[in-house]
Amino acid sequence: MSDIQKVKVELDDELDRLAAFVQKAYKSKIRWLRTGEPLKTIQAEVGTAIAMGRMDLVSNLLDRQRRIEYLMNILQSAEYQQRFIEAAPLPDELGEKDSTLFLDEPK
Repeated sequence: MSDIQKVKVELDDELDRLAAFVQKAYKSKIRWLRTGEPLKTIQAEVGTAIAMGRMDLVSNLLDRQRRIEYLMNILQSAEYQQRFIEAAPLPDELGEKDSTLFLDEPK
């Protein structure tokens, strides 16, 4: 095997390792999205976009982050209100009767 072929094989191996690394990184980002940590994913993507000099992508990601945070806050508020409603004592369905109404009852 010539030196050029050896270098090509080594380069292919390194590119395969890099591809595997990138796949693992994106799997982690998708896992963060699915486990309720979308802001981690956005932060990682912002870092990548900044490294590439893509300020248009950074702007897009920050807009998405604001929208997601807004929706998460609405959801948290609604869930809190729902818990509050469920935890509130229920009114007596039969109603409490005033005990003085029956004092003058004939026997």
